[in-house]
Amino acid sequence: MRGLSPSFMQELKTGILIGFLNAVLEDDTLCLEIRANSINIYYRGGSMFKIGYDNGKYAVSFDANYLRKNTEVIRAISPYNHSEWIRNIPLLKTEIDGYLFHVKAGLEREHQQLVQRDNNSSSIAGDTDYYIADLEYSRPENKSRFDLLGIKWSSKASNHKVGKNLRLAIFEMKYGDGAITGSAGIKKHFIDLNRLMNDKAKYESICNDAEVMLNQKIELGIFVSPSTKHQMITVSRGKPEYILLIANHKPAKKALVRELRAVTNEDYYQDLKQLVDIRVARPSYLGYGLYEESMMNIEDIIDASPIVL
Repeated sequence: MRGLSPSFMQELKTGILIGFLNAVLEDDTLCLEIRANSINIYYRGGSMFKIGYDNGKYAVSFDANYLRKNTEVIRAISPYNHSEWIRNIPLLKTEIDGYLFHVKAGLEREHQQLVQRDNNSSSIAGDTDYYIADLEYSRPENKSRFDLLGIKWSSKASNHKVGKNLRLAIFEMKYGDGAITGSAGIKKHFIDLNRLMNDKAKYESICNDAEVMLNQKIELGIFVSPSTKHQMITVSRGKPEYILLIANHKPAKKALVRELRAVTNEDYYQDLKQLVDIRVARPSYLGYGLYEESMMNIEDIIDASPIVL
């Protein structure tokens, strides 16, 4: 189960980990994501820090795959020297920058973080209709994995006063048309979604995780609740939304419509529609703000396009 222990939360708010929380609060290129009594701090979609409780201490690690120019300096930092890790955040950013530039990978994850920032903490966040509980959500024990997990919370003033029974929102992001097809393409995600929605216990656990993570983010101040009462939020166990985020799709290309049509022709599709509302997000001009009015049905996209063979 996702979530931090009371002692972990206290260390972040007022204790030995407060420097990491302050770094996130003061730098909107960083975001903090909650795991099972550990946290990851992301930069450009890459995990800059993983912090967990180890042998009576809070240990910090940096993904060695990102190391390029400053390997010796970074490897020399003790996992328990928190101030040194925080002091070297600019250096760690250059390592991730270099990795992303040379390897040409990670754009999808970077855009996931942009979605999170626009809807959770930017200047327009209070006016959007969706909020993000987690990036790179994964539960190996029940084989659940989603690019983003969140909630739908209508921006209408009357709805923002109440944070109860909010609708779960599951997001899959595809960056560029090359990511739409293949072994990790759209069809594969719908197969996984169908498996999830037919397993009530698994779905319940995901709703629980979203609820815990969002409430703890509110407590830490890294997600500002739009509720005027700032009460604890709850997540409905009812019908969720499943939303495809297609970044930089070229309209002239037919792969998207072809893949969506293939999904609608699957035997399970009509039954799946009874369990989840499936949407494709249209862009809000050039931003990543997510609005109810911008969500399209798959069938509407297919009907608006010429026949694709």
